[in-house]
Amino acid sequence: MTVQELIDLLEDMDREAEVRIADQPNWPFEYEIDAVAEVDGLTCEECGCPWDEHPELDDDEGCDMTPTDDEAEPSPIVYLATGQQLGYLSGAAATVLGWR
Repeated sequence: MTVQELIDLLEDMDREAEVRIADQPNWPFEYEIDAVAEVDGLTCEECGCPWDEHPELDDDEGCDMTPTDDEAEPSPIVYLATGQQLGYLSGAAATVLGWR
């Protein structure tokens, strides 16, 4: 999902409504959102690891690629971090999500 797709989904929602995260369809919990982070989403095409954690290995355990100036512009990734668990997800919310 992109940020724009999330904005589109929220477009008709009440602007004052609290936003929470629902997790685990089989035993659903709800969490508050504690933080938002945007990071560089560029990954190695060979091994799939993020550039900022990219291994520089000379053996067969991993690739030895390093990012170069001619690499494509990274697509950022936005993370919504869960905060405190607020309890079990309501039955009504689970039904709307299709988890029941």
